[in-house]
Amino acid sequence: MGPSRAVHDATTSGPLSHWIRAPLVKALLASPPRGLPLESGIPNVTTCVLTSEIHVAASKSDFIQIRISAADKARLRRLARDAGQDLSTYVLGRAIPQRATEFARLVAAVRGAGLRHALADLHDFLSSLSAREFGDAVERDPLRKSDPFVTNYVAAMVEHAAVQRGLPSPQWSLNVRPLEHPWFASDLLSLRLHLLTNSPAAFRRRNLYVDSVVGARV
Repeated sequence: MGPSRAVHDATTSGPLSHWIRAPLVKALLASPPRGLPLESGIPNVTTCVLTSEIHVAASKSDFIQIRISAADKARLRRLARDAGQDLSTYVLGRAIPQRATEFARLVAAVRGAGLRHALADLHDFLSSLSAREFGDAVERDPLRKSDPFVTNYVAAMVEHAAVQRGLPSPQWSLNVRPLEHPWFASDLLSLRLHLLTNSPAAFRRRNLYVDSVVGARV
């Protein structure tokens, strides 16, 4: 039998790989969670097991057990059905927003070959986000082990997009140290004065001098 996605009821006495307790589930019923705390000592709960594959030899990483009330479980199933999804897909989509996954993928592409095209794709992605989507998408740091130029350019793009939406910059971008030496988007000396005076604040702060930024791509 091929892999299948399913939800099973289980007792709380068996071995657990991960616990996501009632506060998170309640948040899933309302809006995508952001940094919800884990709590313990919640009585009168049942356990759902979310799995991506069902087979006897499955590893522990295949399962997440969620302790919830019967009423919350029924509501989650209802919401998943209304969204046209199985329960596992619905809960994972709310806990790990698709936009955040796409942002991480695009930043990873910037670290690879074809820098200009990768930055253009990242620009288009950031431009397309609503204020709510933007906050979820850029909350987590995607820049581990990147070179200083890529780190600063991506951080500047995110900070500039945040300003455009009237939102605070994510904490990870504020921790990025600016470039030690200035970088200009053109080698033409005649354009440097223009770049120095027209580059947005988020870029100038990072010693980056550009003409085309989020919302003004050419």
